[in-house]
Amino acid sequence: MAIIKVKQIPHKKISSVDILGRFCYYFPQYTYSQARKLPYNRVMQLLRVVDREYAIRMIDLVNIVAAPHTDKGRLVNKLLEEFRGRV
Repeated sequence: MAIIKVKQIPHKKISSVDILGRFCYYFPQYTYSQARKLPYNRVMQLLRVVDREYAIRMIDLVNIVAAPHTDKGRLVNKLLEEFRGRV
């Protein structure tokens, strides 16, 4: 019988410089030195909000592309109502 040895997946370390650089990219009103003074939890919370908004935008784009191909274009009207509800 063959024995399979499981290897551990290496964890990718993200440096604080990368995190703060990403934060400053999405929130240009902060300079790097100002962002360094912010609490870590606040920076990560704001980056999670950015990720969530980006995911919503991508889902909307996928739905926009797929809508005309649905049965009789029913998703088009559903999307229009959803977008009107957001305004």
